[in-house]
Amino acid sequence: AYEIGYLGLGGHSTWERAMEVTRLARTLCEETKNPQLDGLVTANEGIAYYLNGKFQRAVAILEHAREIFVTQCTGSAWEIDTIQFFTISCYAQLGMLQRLCEDAPRFLRDALDRGDFYGSVLLRVGIPNMRWLVRDDVTAAREEIAAAMSQWSKRGFHVEHFYERLALVQADLYGGDATAARARIL
Repeated sequence: AYEIGYLGLGGHSTWERAMEVTRLARTLCEETKNPQLDGLVTANEGIAYYLNGKFQRAVAILEHAREIFVTQCTGSAWEIDTIQFFTISCYAQLGMLQRLCEDAPRFLRDALDRGDFYGSVLLRVGIPNMRWLVRDDVTAAREEIAAAMSQWSKRGFHVEHFYERLALVQADLYGGDATAARARIL
């Protein structure tokens, strides 16, 4: 199932293969009737669509994947968090800022209520952090980034560090400080 998402990284050159693997995986889903597998295949198909700029289709698929995990699976916090992150990212790409501002805080509250460390970080950095900029609150955007990353490992460089940097650059640019944004990426 994860191969579908990885193939999505290849863009147009690997798209047909991604869809072929999706079809093969769907056959396994039908044979096994395993909701976890169905959710993983569906989520990774949505991620492949996202990575290829097909955001509208990605949203529909990702929302379906989330429904599978929420209603039919247990122990799927990581999968749900990842699906929610990509769904919110699609909203931003599509200009669905009201939806981003409605769902991002709801998803974050759910993660915090469940004590979900990964979700509580992922849903406060990167594109999900944009909800504060949409509300014209750069200070809150920076505070959320700092709160999230204060909990994250300082050892090594993880994707969360990339998303932290992305959110900080967005806040710098929105706040009119291109010099600070430039310094963060050089």
